[in-house]
Amino acid sequence: MSATSVRRAASIVMANSAAEITVIYPLIELREDTISPLRSWTREQTLARERYRVIAVFAEADRAQAAAMEPLLGQNDELLPVPDRSFAAMMNAGIARARTPWLVMTEGHCIAQPGSLDEVVRWIETNPNAQIGNFELAHVSRNIVNSMVARWYDETLAQWRTPPNWEHAISGGFAIRASLLDEVGPMEPAFEAFSPHVQSARLHSRGVKVTNLPGAAVIHLDERSMTEFYDSTRRYTRGEFIARSQIDPAFMERHFGDPYLWTNRARLERGTARAMMRALVIAARTSPGRSAALAGAFASLLGEAAGGVRLRIALNRLMLAFDAVAIERHQRAAPRGLRNCNGCTEIRCRRPPYPQKAAGRSKRSAPATSSVCTVSKNFKAAASAGPKRLR
Repeated sequence: MSATSVRRAASIVMANSAAEITVIYPLIELREDTISPLRSWTREQTLARERYRVIAVFAEADRAQAAAMEPLLGQNDELLPVPDRSFAAMMNAGIARARTPWLVMTEGHCIAQPGSLDEVVRWIETNPNAQIGNFELAHVSRNIVNSMVARWYDETLAQWRTPPNWEHAISGGFAIRASLLDEVGPMEPAFEAFSPHVQSARLHSRGVKVTNLPGAAVIHLDERSMTEFYDSTRRYTRGEFIARSQIDPAFMERHFGDPYLWTNRARLERGTARAMMRALVIAARTSPGRSAALAGAFASLLGEAAGGVRLRIALNRLMLAFDAVAIERHQRAAPRGLRNCNGCTEIRCRRPPYPQKAAGRSKRSAPATSSVCTVSKNFKAAASAGPKRLR
């Protein structure tokens, strides 16, 4: 090991003993801006640098990209490789290396407000029994897909916060007491994008309370196209069904409800559909008065009886393709008619959910802007600057 590596390893050990918070940042799904998210944690926070460290976790296949990002890290930060490009595996590896009483979890496409970690420390100090605190999520709506995804996030978060639902930890940004994760164990990579929700449900089942963390916020860079959105949805849905096949059904239904297509999946098989149709014919003969209602149920089984689950999958894929074409065609035409308060044709102005002024905030920091129109321009400038912004 070189002298430089020894000094860096020694400084990391010292940081582990001095730092109070570890930020776990996965170098995955970076989307349109590969610089601002990591930089917002390592260079633009107002909290004293010795009070926290950042572990940037990357897949071995992305080593070149990780090396290009290394100049953004501080002396006590760490680049940590893992074998697979899996969000759950990356977070698990970072948590295992943290060794601080508090963790901040985020995603690769989230830009932090400069004062967020200061707010985390303040929240911990004023709430000695705090367990999990969610950051606020803001969005940059540059096109129709961005706007749809942002609206979906807003509606989902509002639903989680409405009884009898339960509050999830928001993977885009939350602070958590590290000891809680020792109790519930690591995330399951096989559950893909659904894995954070399973871990959150396990914490909830133990009575862990999730609250909002005032003043801490991230800008979530949403999917830009229907292809990206479908990919995210596919990884989430597949992970959910894998989880349902392995976890106690009572636990899953208590926390995530009863999905009709999963619990009635036998109905989609051709043999089951035909048996149900025969039963409906017999029922119609014995109860002629109910023939109209039974005819509707009979018609709903025709597709499965004829083609089984493969036909349904093919038709669903066709419908999704038509939806994507229609949305993106409309998206290409829409900017000509869109104007916001700054005269920008790209996005609607939408103020961030945190104060515009904060001590020590960098002028180059995206959240310091008065509207996301300016944020959009900052993102473009960062992307066009490329490696120059790494120095």
